[in-house]
Amino acid sequence: MKYLYSLIIILALTCIGIESYFCITERLLPFHLEGAFSRAVFYFSFFTVLSTLALSLGCLFVIFKPHYQSSALAVLRIDGIVGVIITGIVYNLVLRGMYQPNLLVLRITTEFLHVVIPVLGVIGWVFFDPHPVLTKRSVINSFIPPIIYLIYTFVRGAITGLYPYPILDINLIGYAQVLINVGAITACFIGFAFLLYWLDNCRLIKR
Repeated sequence: MKYLYSLIIILALTCIGIESYFCITERLLPFHLEGAFSRAVFYFSFFTVLSTLALSLGCLFVIFKPHYQSSALAVLRIDGIVGVIITGIVYNLVLRGMYQPNLLVLRITTEFLHVVIPVLGVIGWVFFDPHPVLTKRSVINSFIPPIIYLIYTFVRGAITGLYPYPILDINLIGYAQVLINVGAITACFIGFAFLLYWLDNCRLIKR
């Protein structure tokens, strides 16, 4: 278990570190923004990056405090695993092909962030995780960070005209299509979160 979660953390931090470096040095398209800080903010506005960091932080707790439980940690664990599942699905079904990095190393990090790490995260949760005791409250509370993310994304987009994903870009596809996209992604997030709750409680009953 520790080896798998250590691998997830190493891969996640390595990929994010590489991509953020190229972002700040203006070599990662489409980050043609003035100022390193603005480019860094835009990079860390991607849900993929945030959910991968959440997954990594959850893995860190599992490694060093496998039996520690709290409502905040449960929310973090749910958001991390469901977040990477959602980003993996959306990228591979919708976004793949819309943007191809111009460097091989960035193509590799993209595959790791959207394919390898989500798969490893699911394997870890299903087969090796000590499993926090999830409650309906923790599942419902896990919806708060994504809601805050959407508010941030649309407020920032309205001010700057920049959106991290074309499926959320109001200027590109219009309000109606964005609402449809957000609704579909939200439904998937809720479904996967309650699936984790159900699986966790099934394990608890079997014990």
